[in-house]
Amino acid sequence: MIDRIVHHADVISLKGTSYRMKNHQLPTTAEH
Repeated sequence: MIDRIVHHADVISLKGTSYRMKNHQLPTTAEH
């Protein structure tokens, strides 16, 4: 049960991160 909740939270966090990176490019990406 806990594993499912943790996995679900990880998926949401990954989607949120990719969503932010697409719409708002971080200044650090320009340095590399």
